[in-house]
Amino acid sequence: MKLRCFIGAFLFLALAACHHPVETRHGTSLPSELSAIDTLMQTRPDSALTLLLSCRDDVHTVSTADNHYYQLLLSEALYKNDYAQTNRDELLTAMAYFDSVQDPFLSARCHYMNGVGYYEMDSVVPACEEYLKALEIMEEHFNEEELVGYKAKFMALTLSHLCGLFDDRYFAEQVVYFGKRSLSYYHGYNAEPWHIAWVLEVISSNYDMMEYLDSACYYSQLAVEVLKDTNCVMYRDIEAHNALLSRKKGEANEVVIDRLYKILSQAESKNEYLARCFSMGGVYYYEQSYDSAWNYLNKVFEETERPDSKKQAAEWMVDICKAQSRDDEIIEFASFLIPFATQEENQSEIKSELTELYKDYSQKCLERQHHKQISRTMKWVLFVFVSVFLLLLLTTLLLHKTKKKEHDLKNRIEKERMGHEIKQKALSGRLKKSNEALRETLKRIEERETPSELMACGEVNPSLKSFEAFKQTAICQEVYNRVEQLHNNKRRVLKTDMDVADYKDFALSAKELILLSKTVEEHFPNLYSTLKVSFPFLSFKDWRFCLLYLLQLDKLSICVLLQENYQTCRRYTLK
Repeated sequence: MKLRCFIGAFLFLALAACHHPVETRHGTSLPSELSAIDTLMQTRPDSALTLLLSCRDDVHTVSTADNHYYQLLLSEALYKNDYAQTNRDELLTAMAYFDSVQDPFLSARCHYMNGVGYYEMDSVVPACEEYLKALEIMEEHFNEEELVGYKAKFMALTLSHLCGLFDDRYFAEQVVYFGKRSLSYYHGYNAEPWHIAWVLEVISSNYDMMEYLDSACYYSQLAVEVLKDTNCVMYRDIEAHNALLSRKKGEANEVVIDRLYKILSQAESKNEYLARCFSMGGVYYYEQSYDSAWNYLNKVFEETERPDSKKQAAEWMVDICKAQSRDDEIIEFASFLIPFATQEENQSEIKSELTELYKDYSQKCLERQHHKQISRTMKWVLFVFVSVFLLLLLTTLLLHKTKKKEHDLKNRIEKERMGHEIKQKALSGRLKKSNEALRETLKRIEERETPSELMACGEVNPSLKSFEAFKQTAICQEVYNRVEQLHNNKRRVLKTDMDVADYKDFALSAKELILLSKTVEEHFPNLYSTLKVSFPFLSFKDWRFCLLYLLQLDKLSICVLLQENYQTCRRYTLK
């Protein structure tokens, strides 16, 4: 069952339900008075109209833009207070102005109000064209995420107007399309539950008209869930429709009649009572209970003020008269239906024009979606291209930097290696010279055969026969024996990186070192003092190495005997 009787009330209250500040102009500052009136109109349209009328004489003193904005607000205030549009010419001028300056939101509002004016004059096609124009402006200039607050409310209201307009002319497909779209915007701004329930019920009624019963039941049930007030006319309308849907889906007629009769008994007005009688008469008509149907339908025909209900009742009663041979009474109902046949012919052109407008709008929507999709695709392609380019650039820079670091590192290593080789060669040369000098000294010492020669040098006791006597002493032989055992041990190969702690058994004790020092002093008197004079910083640890160098031992053997690592021994050798 249609609910067009609520369209007028819905359109009157729809804008008045918003309790939030209103976005008035897109990107333009307004005088605070007009902005305040625009906001006030959403909750108190009567007060807003009073303020607008009180400053009507001062409109000529404001700028052109503000004057046009004033005319738009006045047109909206007149409509919300159920007055006729008395400033149609000024509104059209304002609409042309806002179209030219590309102020999309105010331009869309002007087209919407122009559509309202056309609809009040029963110019359905121009009204539809203006509503669709308002939608196109909003969809072209705003993204979905921007359509919130008052903009979402404006979109919902415009779509609801189109929904009601097509519903009045039984365009079921268009009603479902615009109704479903309006629902998404109703949820964007805390709409009143009964606004949403009205749209859901209109969608359900048109699905019922198209014989999509499952969809009709689904949306009708949603309407019941959304509408929290169960003691209102709309709730009873929805329940009556649910009962009729249940009958179509196979519920027993008796149960459906009982449900409808209960709803009939709750009617609070004559119009509601006649609407329930219409539903009861329809059920009895389809069940061919013509006497019962006649009682309800005749009452509707005689008393209702709704042309569509009166026309449908007359059509059913003509069928009843034919079935019951009521030839005398059929003339009255048939005569009543004759003007409607002419009216249907007149309406066919309007329906064709409305169909074309809907097709043009749908085509433009598809084109906009296509362009937006192409734009999104191009943005993604550009984003991917730039990302890949930056990634390649970054990778190239990193590789270049890595190679440069690697090249610099190789050069530094090569320089350090060459410097190290030069130092090693220098140290080797110095060591070689030092060893040669030491061998020369030892050779000279060995070649001295007589105490007189030694005496002349002031270095040894004249009682000593030769350097060989020193090497034959017990402590020296003990040292030589240990070195021989050390080198003869095949399981222990001496290396520069060896752990000298593994060779503690071969180490010289402190007593043995002292004994060796005394033996040197006996055979080479004044040797220590002579060295001390030449080298004031000579320590006892240095002296220990000198003792073993005097025995012409290799560095690895010295490391083991003194329990010093190879690097230490090498350092003392250079020293």
